[in-house]
Amino acid sequence: MEIRSTKYAMKQMEKRFRKPRFFYKMFWTDIYYETKWKVWALRKYFPIVLKMKSYDYHSILEMLQFQLGVLNSRLENGLEIEETRIPKVNDIKEVINLIENKLEENYGERIESKRPDYDIWFDKVEGKEYFEMKDNDPRTEEEKDEYFKQYGELEETEWKKIFELLQKMRSWWD
Repeated sequence: MEIRSTKYAMKQMEKRFRKPRFFYKMFWTDIYYETKWKVWALRKYFPIVLKMKSYDYHSILEMLQFQLGVLNSRLENGLEIEETRIPKVNDIKEVINLIENKLEENYGERIESKRPDYDIWFDKVEGKEYFEMKDNDPRTEEEKDEYFKQYGELEETEWKKIFELLQKMRSWWD
């Protein structure tokens, strides 16, 4: 197969391949948008990333809570119809509240609203080099055991609820 062209056409093709303006513009436009979003993300996530620790899952929960808050604010003002949007927003708010409870570990305050006020102090053990913790809690040992049992059950049910709601997470972005 033979291709015939004029000198002018060949010059134009060589010029196009040497300096592809279209790709040149796409390249710099892409760098501009990538840089713009990276600066936005750095500014947005910098405070939460500073608090990250590699030895604890609390940092992961804080990051998840922060990201769900960002997603929730976008969904609340979104263009999706209310029949599908409102349940998603409610699920996200519930996960955010459950994660907040887990981070604050406020299960004891929510189990019993009228917890007795008592003091804790440490007494030195005679003949030893350590201290013993004492308190003036008016509750019996059975009441304390029941309290800690309820504490553990509430924590476990809320932990399971978090993961139950997170299984719906794939549909939150639709």
